[in-house]
Amino acid sequence: ADMGGLKFFSTNLEEPNGDEWLLLEALKAMNVKCGPDEEERKGCSGHIGKSVYSVHAENICMSYIVYVPEELQSAIDIRKWFDAVNTKVMGDEVAAASTMILGKVHNDPDAGKFILKLKDEFQAASLGYLRATGNFPEAGDDDDDDEMVFGDDFDVEGLE
Repeated sequence: ADMGGLKFFSTNLEEPNGDEWLLLEALKAMNVKCGPDEEERKGCSGHIGKSVYSVHAENICMSYIVYVPEELQSAIDIRKWFDAVNTKVMGDEVAAASTMILGKVHNDPDAGKFILKLKDEFQAASLGYLRATGNFPEAGDDDDDDEMVFGDDFDVEGLE
């Protein structure tokens, strides 16, 4: 994003193991401000909008967060993004603030809630909403005309 790339993304985090509060702490760690002179930079993505989710190892539950920094809230409506994913996974809103909304869903076969399937629904709904709002490129939408050249196929003389 710092070099003109994506301003939004969606990803899975394993370590919170479906715990909504550990997922929130992971989001905070992702958003830590970093100094440019730090040798090992960790975090530094607070200026990027994201949806993150974590599934319990035994598929008991899934927690998820939609985060939009204040400077990107003119590009995307955080409530609509959250509602787009929350409707698909049939979850509950746990907490909300101006820049993030936290949700959780429990496995409930009687209600048609299967975490194994819902995690894919979450990712598809999240990226679908980003694409629909023009905040994520369409699949195969690569405007890079450069082709990869491997080894012996490289034409050195063509550079002169």
